[in-house]
Amino acid sequence: MGFKIGGLNTINHSTIYGRLQRFVTGIKATHAFCVLQNYYGESIELDAELSITLALLDKDVINNPDVDYWIFDIPLTDEQSYEVEKKLFKEFIGQTYGFGQLFYFVLRRIDELFGRDIRLHKNWIPYGTVCSEINWWALKYCSEYIPKIWDYIKDWLPDNFSAGDSKKTLYKLYNDGIIKLDKEKMSEKSIDK
Repeated sequence: MGFKIGGLNTINHSTIYGRLQRFVTGIKATHAFCVLQNYYGESIELDAELSITLALLDKDVINNPDVDYWIFDIPLTDEQSYEVEKKLFKEFIGQTYGFGQLFYFVLRRIDELFGRDIRLHKNWIPYGTVCSEINWWALKYCSEYIPKIWDYIKDWLPDNFSAGDSKKTLYKLYNDGIIKLDKEKMSEKSIDK
């Protein structure tokens, strides 16, 4: 079945936060998420809102007309996917959202405009967790089974990996043939890499 990981871009009724995130990263991506499989017959999204919670994937993403989404399939066995999901669940569920971390991304963008790469500098306000941080850890855990994945995330630390970085990284992994795009779980507008 594989491990599912993805992201989305808010396209209608975008919030100030969504607009700011797109401006800061320069990428159409406002949220990153991991899909946990088969809870009471439903796919569940490990979601970062005020805290790290579980949400119904179909309700919050797939059937939401206000989002453009993409989901990739990392080719793990069911047992490997279970181990990755278990680590993510145990590590992140219930943690608070890392609102303070967002300032780092603004400052990172300013540094990038002046030609400075600060991706390997620790986020100055590391408290809490943001959605893209969960995706970084998911990719790291998947790299235990597919070591090539590590080469795509090693230039970041978990708390300075943005939703835009997640989208770019997933598409690079896809374009290099390491993961697959789940075309059944992709909105038509998300083809723009």
